[in-house]
Amino acid sequence: MNDARASAHKLMQVGRRLNDPRSVGLGLGLLTWICVASASYAEALEYSDQSLAAAVTPADRYSALAGRGTALVLLRRTEGRTKLLTEHRHDCAALGALQ
Repeated sequence: MNDARASAHKLMQVGRRLNDPRSVGLGLGLLTWICVASASYAEALEYSDQSLAAAVTPADRYSALAGRGTALVLLRRTEGRTKLLTEHRHDCAALGALQ
């Protein structure tokens, strides 16, 4: 996990140096899932929000939304979130991502 976290931060540093928002967003997305796997759900939620703000492509956006939804569920903060999760699932299905 430490190596994964260091790699994500390095990806973000390179992205900032090259003015490449995609690398920054991917690094934030990686940090989201590292935090989910480490049971740091509040931190995962923060990274997913940052990743969503930095999203450049639809794939970046879908990954950030999936991370956000996962973190919210694991934090047991699902009230009012059903619509977000349902829309995300429908969007993924439309892209063939749930097959």
